[in-house]
Formats: sequence, C-alpha cells, structure tokens
Amino acid sequence: MKPYPGNLTKNERFTNYRLSRGRIVIECVFGHLSRRWKILGHLTTEEYTTRLILKSLVHLHNFLRVSRLNDPDELTEIEAPPVDIQYSRSLSAQEDHSNYNNREGELTRRKLHYYFNYINPVHKR
Repeated sequence: MKPYPGNLTKNERFTNYRLSRGRIVIECVFGHLSRRWKILGHLTTEEYTTRLILKSLVHLHNFLRVSRLNDPDELTEIEAPPVDIQYSRSLSAQEDHSNYNNREGELTRRKLHYYFNYINPVHKR
C-alpha cells in the first residue's frame, strides 16, 4: 500500500508512520518464513497462487510451533485428519485488475487512516 504523497497533514503523516511500522513487521515475518521455507525465494506464480502458498506456509509454520515440531523428520510421527480443500477460480477472475486494486488500496488506506487517528490513536508524534 502506498503512503500518502506530497504535503501532508499531521494525521496523514501519522498514518504513514503506522503503515511503515506495519510494513516493517510484515517484512520481518516474511524474512523468517523465507529462511524456513526456501520456496519463497523462488516464487514465480500468479498473485492468487502466491497468496495461497503464503497462507499455507503461515498455517504450517504456526502448526509446527504449536506442536513444538522444529525438525522436519518429526513430521512422520503426526497423524493429521484428512483435509479436503477445493480451490476454484474462473479464468475471467484472473484478469488484470490494476485499477480495481488501486481503488481498493485507496479505500483501505482511508479506513486505516480513520482507525489510526480516531479509533485507536496510540500516542501521536
């Protein structure tokens, strides 16, 4: 998500600061995941498939942490229930939606701006 550009109000600067802090956390998490799951360094998939891979790896990572399994060889001892996951997506839904994503990003930024400044205004600088 792009930060507010140009000459900013105090609230817009604060929103950019909070977005930046969130981005740093996400980058740290991604770094941790990519060290553990080497596939993340070589992804060349479509955005939809990449999102599914990331969600799957986060769930797997959390499962392994809760189960206290850090050694992949220990995975053979786990009996997990069968999971039926069906992913269907039409070809038309995979078309480029860059304008839609820009509008969606703008709307999300406005919602976060309102939240950061009025709902949960942790100390402002």
